[in-house]
Amino acid sequence: MRRRARRCISSAPSPGIPSCAGCSTRCRAESSTRSPRFERSLTRCSTLATETTGPTLTEIEAARRSLANVARETPVYASDTFSRLAGREVVLKAENLQRTGSFKVRGAVTRIATLTESQRAAGVVAASAGNHGQAVAWAAREAGIPAAIFVPQDAPMAKVEACRNYSADTELAGLTFEEALAAALAYAEETGATFVHPYEDEAVIAGQGTIGLELAEQV
Repeated sequence: MRRRARRCISSAPSPGIPSCAGCSTRCRAESSTRSPRFERSLTRCSTLATETTGPTLTEIEAARRSLANVARETPVYASDTFSRLAGREVVLKAENLQRTGSFKVRGAVTRIATLTESQRAAGVVAASAGNHGQAVAWAAREAGIPAAIFVPQDAPMAKVEACRNYSADTELAGLTFEEALAAALAYAEETGATFVHPYEDEAVIAGQGTIGLELAEQV
């Protein structure tokens, strides 16, 4: 499937054209046809979105302390290609070398570190089609608490097996992410497990924000 190019242009709001998250520009698809994957991503964001205030620098620094000796401080590499294209030095932070292969583990570890003893006993639950599920499963195993991961049936089996290898109770639930999410929330309601949101959670955001602290020190 050919990927659509996207570009951001400055303009007044136009009907049917969504704003880019976090910026004041309007983002317009070069093609009027959206792929099924893109549509699922939009639905996923609207399904999970809640109001959350961003963490403070103090909270991000506290998150970094909770990650000590757990998450890796990943290296930074200069990119000759991107530097040439940008006309200035561009560096890449290699979070693919992080535990479980993505930055998601930072947020999962930070969130689990905030649990009370009773919450730890009840465990955690997440809905994910990939990296977030792996991160929660790994972080729960490291913390010695139970985890349940609900994934849609179209999730990559390599990621499903990774969750299972991290000792999480991993269940295929429904054909879509929304169905897996509903199953995870129902599980949390029934068992008292803490639902670990992939991004709309202040502790999770603070954990991901530790990337910025490291990067500022490394460059």
